[in-house]
Amino acid sequence: MFRIHFPYFDPSKDVLPLAAACGIGRRGPSAGVTAKRFENLNAEARKYFEATPVEEAQLVFYPHCFYQGGDAARAAQLARQYDLPCIFVKHGDDPNGAGADYGTVFHESLFASRRRQNERVIPPFVDDPLHATEQNLQIREKRDRPLVGFCGFTGSAFAFPVYSVLRPEKLTGLLLRRRAIRALKKSKACETAFILRSQYWGGALGLTERRIKALFAKVSGASGPIDLSRNLETEARVHREFVRNILDTDYTLCIRGAGNYSYRFYEVLAAGRIPVFVNTDCELPFSDRIDWKRHCVWVGQNSLDRIGDAVAAFHSALTPAAFRDLQRENRRLYETYFTPLNYYRTLLAGFVREPIGSQPIGREPIGQR
Repeated sequence: MFRIHFPYFDPSKDVLPLAAACGIGRRGPSAGVTAKRFENLNAEARKYFEATPVEEAQLVFYPHCFYQGGDAARAAQLARQYDLPCIFVKHGDDPNGAGADYGTVFHESLFASRRRQNERVIPPFVDDPLHATEQNLQIREKRDRPLVGFCGFTGSAFAFPVYSVLRPEKLTGLLLRRRAIRALKKSKACETAFILRSQYWGGALGLTERRIKALFAKVSGASGPIDLSRNLETEARVHREFVRNILDTDYTLCIRGAGNYSYRFYEVLAAGRIPVFVNTDCELPFSDRIDWKRHCVWVGQNSLDRIGDAVAAFHSALTPAAFRDLQRENRRLYETYFTPLNYYRTLLAGFVREPIGSQPIGREPIGQR
């Protein structure tokens, strides 16, 4: 059992998944394809984690998304006072440094070359594609030529000038995606199955319309509720197409978007498929335990024009049996390390080194042979 103190809880703010699962505040209601994302964590958390006063705690975990100063700074001071490890989490696309005077800051969007000593990467928590399709892992047989998939946002020329001014980091990601897709299409060594979206989530979330409505309401001072609801039916259809594209291909292109990380990378692992990971100075979690280059096609950003050759070489080196085994290993990797429950268990074990429950934390390192 991990004894955790969650300091400076603010009921007006959303809390992190672990805090919510331990009964500290509530997360906003989930709906649509994200409705079951934390179902297992919420059901099982109290077998492994206990919220306690700081005097009884093994570590301090700030319950809200990290921002420098304010309550986060006070949480760091409290942890230092009691000589306890302190954990902060910063979700989102912002790659800028998230320094803290004391403790460790975990965030998703991180440049490896700029990482501070007390910064670490955290994986995004993804929806399990096998649960979404209500099926068990289906193993694909090795083909002569690898089939590479991608279903996602690549933008439109109309929007690029806007991004260049308002969100240059988003434009950077979209242009990299287009370059990789173009190279794969040209490659004679691979087959491709691409679904290219001109809007984020195929427009299912209506982000542009929602932002315009919210901005109009703010500027005009309009009273009364503004309809910012999602179209759950369209969202579900777009998500099904996305998941099927992963499951029906051997490899999936995984490359950054606005943030310097790939959300899709973890969805591909969960689907038991093989990521084609484009390294844009990224940091991957648990690299001391996981030999990542065994589990994905690793392509440097400067080698994008030869991405098809990299996929073909990786594919050619696998025997039919090894190709099948890698799909199982990637699914096991997700189950062992990247479900919300097991991620938190493994993460906290690295700070307090205490066995938890009857199940061991972290089997032998995966991929280290």
